[in-house]
Amino acid sequence: MRRTGFTLLECLIALIITSFLVTAFFRNYLNVKNHFNEREGIETLTEESQIIHSLLETDLQGTGFSGCMQWDNHSPVYDNIQKKWLTSPLSVRNADDPDLPKNIRERVKPETQVIEIREMDFFLDTLSNTASFGSTHVMLNENENSSLKSNNFVMIADCLHAEVNRIIKITHSNNQKEIQLESPLYFSYDKGSYIGNYKNTIYFVGDTHRTFNNNEILYGLYLNESEKSEEITDFISDMKILLGENGQMIHEKTQGELQLTEINFLKIQMTFTLPYFIHGEKVSINQENNFAFREYHEYQ
Repeated sequence: MRRTGFTLLECLIALIITSFLVTAFFRNYLNVKNHFNEREGIETLTEESQIIHSLLETDLQGTGFSGCMQWDNHSPVYDNIQKKWLTSPLSVRNADDPDLPKNIRERVKPETQVIEIREMDFFLDTLSNTASFGSTHVMLNENENSSLKSNNFVMIADCLHAEVNRIIKITHSNNQKEIQLESPLYFSYDKGSYIGNYKNTIYFVGDTHRTFNNNEILYGLYLNESEKSEEITDFISDMKILLGENGQMIHEKTQGELQLTEINFLKIQMTFTLPYFIHGEKVSINQENNFAFREYHEYQ
């Protein structure tokens, strides 16, 4: 009688061959999937780095704007709230700097650097009368585009000196508005002097109070304004600042005020890391953000 069908041995051999093929196919599928996920993750980090670069560039372009005054260590701005001189609109600090605000010191990642940017808003109001030393009230011309509000930090400046103060109250009358200030004026100002919102922006890498799957701390980039910190992204895990002259790096800045008359080039090195693992590993890229200063400050 002729035999039909397959023997048990033939079936076992076919099953083994099939299992090898399925295993090879599955491994290849996983490799392709992991490679795709990794490439997608790197693209995500690259896009995020471009967004952060644009954000930093916008803030750095206005660094040191104080009306018509040249802000440097020869013409410092007086902080009338904290009662200290601000010798530069830009500073770099280490994470362990005791002068950092408490809310930053409690969150900042150890061994990273913090960059602080100070500037006056480009949308300015003008004084309608002379404001004398020691006064807590100034009169302004009405300006329908004004962005001044109660509790705002402001800078008052002419071409010789400037100070930081805070608005307590605003009242309107006869096409003028009266500003009540928190602290008595440290200088006198002529009619036509400027007043505008004051920005003190601090960028730092800090603890998000979240973790990776292995319970490792997840860090992110924070922006601190008006004593409040806001998480911008959890894609950044490190930040370092370097300075340069004429496009050449001169040294790594570890601490202190930066004089824009002495440098014209700032490099911010950042490590961007996905806030999740891909096939059990971190995915990171290092980016260098370069910013030139002199072109931003020639108008001063």
